[in-house]
Amino acid sequence: MLPYNFDYYKPRTINEAIDLYQVLKSQERKPLYYGGGTEVLTLGRLNYVYTDAIIDLKGIPECNVFEFQHQDLIIGSTLSLRVIVENKLFPLLSSYFSSHNKKLQTNDFMTVNSK
Repeated sequence: MLPYNFDYYKPRTINEAIDLYQVLKSQERKPLYYGGGTEVLTLGRLNYVYTDAIIDLKGIPECNVFEFQHQDLIIGSTLSLRVIVENKLFPLLSSYFSSHNKKLQTNDFMTVNSK
């Protein structure tokens, strides 16, 4: 558990997430975008991160994209390392795990942030 309370929001669109953030900031709240989870929980328990409003981006379809568009690989901002490695669309990362005989454990999750 975190040592503080917060409100949880799960917008369905990018515009809804942006608008929500702006409304919360105008109310002098401390909103935080959330795309994975473990970093917020871990750092919050250590009192390195504080928020009174979490905006979960995982319900926004554009944040879950993992595909090629023309010759560009598009990686959504909420995808975990596990999804990227298992789908093998990013060969460098997938080959690293196979060539170094590494396996993703159940708790080996990392969120990749995109622009």
